[in-house]
Amino acid sequence: MKAKTNMENRYMKRNTELQISQTQKKCSKTEEHLLEEIEVITVRKDQKLRLKTEEENRIHVEIEMFLRKEQQKLEEKLEFWMEKFDKDTEMKQNELNALKAAKASDLAHLQELAKTLREYEQVIIEDRIEKENTRKQIQRDDLELESAIKVENLNWHPGASSIL
Repeated sequence: MKAKTNMENRYMKRNTELQISQTQKKCSKTEEHLLEEIEVITVRKDQKLRLKTEEENRIHVEIEMFLRKEQQKLEEKLEFWMEKFDKDTEMKQNELNALKAAKASDLAHLQELAKTLREYEQVIIEDRIEKENTRKQIQRDDLELESAIKVENLNWHPGASSIL
């Protein structure tokens, strides 16, 4: 019986050792498999992260290039409009100066014409007075002549000499 018990104990011991060994191998394989899966997952995540980072970098570069181009366009437009503003302002200032000069010239000419008009009006008034005086003189002369003719006619009448 002792031999049987010893044998059973050895059998149990070997069986247990075998089970432990098999379990360790199984655990090792599972661990290796899990480590491989972790590696695959890590590699995939790294690849995804790298791809995403590359895409974000590419998009960032594209956006940056776009914004630089837009900024350049806006700077060119700003420069164009500033030059146009300066040119237009200068042109309008020149027009304003020309209009002021023309206004001053026209005002001087208008004042000269007003002076000439006053002189002409004075000449016209003097001429009218002179014509009126001449007309009155002619009327007096006509009246005198008419009176002289009447007097002379009276003198030529037969009996007119005795009246005088």
